[in-house]
Amino acid sequence: MDTKVKNKQKINLSDILTAFTFIIILGVLFIGNLIYTPPEISLTERRTLAKRPDLTFKTIENKKFMTGFEDYALDSFIGRDIFRNIKAFTLFNVFLQTDNNGLYHINGNIAKTEKLNITSVDLAGKYIEKLINDLKKNHQNLKFYYSVIPDKGYYLLQKTDYRSIDYEKIEQLLSAQINSARYIDIKNSLNADDYYKTDIHWDQSQLFELVDTLKNEMNFSNISSENFNSNILTGFKGTFLNQIALPLKSENLTYLTSSYTDNAIVHIQNGMTAEMELKKMYDPEAFDGVDPYDIFLSGPQTIITIENPLAQTERELYIFRDSFGSSLAPILTSAYKRIVLIDLRYIPNTFLEQFIDFKDDSDVLFLYSMQILNNPSVLQIAS
Repeated sequence: MDTKVKNKQKINLSDILTAFTFIIILGVLFIGNLIYTPPEISLTERRTLAKRPDLTFKTIENKKFMTGFEDYALDSFIGRDIFRNIKAFTLFNVFLQTDNNGLYHINGNIAKTEKLNITSVDLAGKYIEKLINDLKKNHQNLKFYYSVIPDKGYYLLQKTDYRSIDYEKIEQLLSAQINSARYIDIKNSLNADDYYKTDIHWDQSQLFELVDTLKNEMNFSNISSENFNSNILTGFKGTFLNQIALPLKSENLTYLTSSYTDNAIVHIQNGMTAEMELKKMYDPEAFDGVDPYDIFLSGPQTIITIENPLAQTERELYIFRDSFGSSLAPILTSAYKRIVLIDLRYIPNTFLEQFIDFKDDSDVLFLYSMQILNNPSVLQIAS
């Protein structure tokens, strides 16, 4: 009888200690979160974190406070990145899931799962054809081209049992809508090693086979990798590395310079004043910012012009592009007198003629990644 009483007392004491420990942990976390001031931007996730919502009768009535506070709480609790790492490790190594929030990795190479949206790609094709017809109304002898930047997963999944996006289907959808431009197929000019392992973007130093493909179709002068110098920045952590929350290795980021890039005159449109401001081709200081890939032409910008004072041609190139174009354009500088990069995510197509003087007999390239083609609503195209 005494033994049973002692065992019961031990069990009760164990339960009390467990409950007490749990309460202490909750209390420490509660006090810690009261003291802790969360950052406005998460450098690991490359995004702005949710802010504490205003507590008013109106926000309570329309339920915006509770919804906003839930987002704020998830974004601002102390030790958030540690818990993200634990979650990712558990998903991949304990539950043996193949992805975390749509991100997967193959031998340390991270990519995001993408599904083809046929309706969206079809609409993207209509947008491109509309832009071409608008430009044709006011300008003579413009030569139009378009190309699709494959998602990195297209190459990674070829070595697995998983299926990637059907790019032949994409080509069919676009060709059915785009009748006024020549398609340049760059799929075979790239492979998985031409992209950063930890990021969505391609590696500028690996683009010369792609450039040769463009040259053969667009008939511009030869561009040799031998004329460029490699500048290497160590410790590059791409967007995917931070989002997947696994302890994978960082890598090097390389940017290429030559006499043409060194002497090029770069102007970038100020998003607030619409004035064109003198900038640099590369901004190494951005490497330590929110997105290190912004070293290429200062990242996402509305309009960028690159003038080549060493040019031996009068040809000009206009690139309708997303972020991938920022690292390609510097390589193409030697082949053109002027290159203009246009990002329709930040400027409506109806404003283009106000800010850009399209020169007759020039080249126009529509160069978009799968992320844009699958979501063309981000482009400001007026019907």
